[in-house]
Amino acid sequence: MNVKNWPLILFVLGSIFQWYILSGWISRSEQVISKGIYAKIPCRQVDPIDPFRGAYLTVNPDPAVFEFDDSLQYMQGQEIWVNYSCYTDDVCSYYSIQQIDQSPEMPVHLRCKISSVYPYRKDDASHSSFTGTIEYPISRFYFNEKLSDDITDRYNKALRDTTQKVLAGIYVTEDGRAILEGIWLGDTRLTQAQ
Repeated sequence: MNVKNWPLILFVLGSIFQWYILSGWISRSEQVISKGIYAKIPCRQVDPIDPFRGAYLTVNPDPAVFEFDDSLQYMQGQEIWVNYSCYTDDVCSYYSIQQIDQSPEMPVHLRCKISSVYPYRKDDASHSSFTGTIEYPISRFYFNEKLSDDITDRYNKALRDTTQKVLAGIYVTEDGRAILEGIWLGDTRLTQAQ
């Protein structure tokens, strides 16, 4: 084999590998959509210090933190279930947090991680409690960059308006994997195609 052919062979192998990775990612996403339950979960206000970084919105599902009393119950980096109870066909609200080794309490549940754990004192100061910060598998919603100003303004206005609900439309599988499908601003739906 000629030495001049090696770059071409490496290029072809690299291209095939990239397509293999991409097709696996698309296949896993399609499996979540086809086998998952569709649900809308509540979002909370975006951190005002976190700037808008292009053609995506930062999605912050609710709750962001949870409290617990036993310091050994949860640790940083641990996986947990975040359970949601549906009060209409697809609109859900936060229900509970569970250890990952337990079976989820609700059909709509996300597999999340604890990003940090820190102690704090309650008002009565009788004992310390702990707070865990939740890291969700969905954090960004991408959309058409041409519409970024309009969508960003509508999204931020809806988050500030306490009368309007902002919901993340997701597909969730039985094992807690999730795909973000869209954002709901009240009755208006933002999709990635916009």
